[in-house]
Amino acid sequence: MIIFSSFGPAATVNFELNRTMLGVRDAAAAIDAETRAEVPRVPVGPAYGAHHNLGPQLSNNFTFRLDRHNFRVVVVE
Repeated sequence: MIIFSSFGPAATVNFELNRTMLGVRDAAAAIDAETRAEVPRVPVGPAYGAHHNLGPQLSNNFTFRLDRHNFRVVVVE
């Protein structure tokens, strides 16, 4: 479980999960604890490393908007 909070203006939150350190599987998802919606992943594609011939892969990077003076609890499943 990860808690993100804002004590200032609204902003976009970008975070990366170190799956090895956390001991979670590669396909693990980040889920909003309140809405149960999946937190969007940052896309992996031509602008994100296709020139390295990485092929299809899941991104470990996630992003969401956090309003001013608000919080979000994210569960990694």
